[in-house]
Amino acid sequence: MRAILHDRPSQLAIGIFAATFAHAMLAMREIASLEDGAPVPGLAIVVAFLLVLVSSIVLILYINHIGQSPRVAALIESVGDEVRSLVDEMYDRGPDLGAESPNLVFAPSSGVDFRIDHDALGKAARGADRVLVMVPAIGDFVAAGAPLFQVVGDPTRLDRSRVTAAVALGPERTLNQDVAYGFRMLVDIAVRALSDAFDPTTAVQAID
Repeated sequence: MRAILHDRPSQLAIGIFAATFAHAMLAMREIASLEDGAPVPGLAIVVAFLLVLVSSIVLILYINHIGQSPRVAALIESVGDEVRSLVDEMYDRGPDLGAESPNLVFAPSSGVDFRIDHDALGKAARGADRVLVMVPAIGDFVAAGAPLFQVVGDPTRLDRSRVTAAVALGPERTLNQDVAYGFRMLVDIAVRALSDAFDPTTAVQAID
């Protein structure tokens, strides 16, 4: 319950559903108080239809959000966000590493590097006539403020926002570009098959 109350999408969905219900109740009361033959307030009906439409869209999106929330990665991300907020609140920030290390491009947020837009990176590097060396590998976790790229040469002409936008950071690894993650999952399946369950057929299939 606490996680739902602190979840922004949940708060938004509950607010829209409550607003739709409240408007429907007030509109019904207004219509019930009308005399026979009196015109029905058109604005209230239009607003009710719009709220129902918005509620339907929000419900579909909210079901998808709730379906992803119980995943371990989502729970870890939620706890991590709370811990980082608490650390920022209780402790002073350290020195600005960007001013001390101009040849480094730092990650704007924390997450797993699961996708790289190579074309965008190439355009950013060619536009500045510089070489970019990526520090973390695809599939690595990158903390906020950690080095993301090393710039070879004078970095003054480099558009750092374009560089960071070309790297997608998320809560977990995916098979989008992370080939090693696929092998990792196959290894996990084989290891579990050879554990207490002892399912050699599954282990052999994973190896094959």
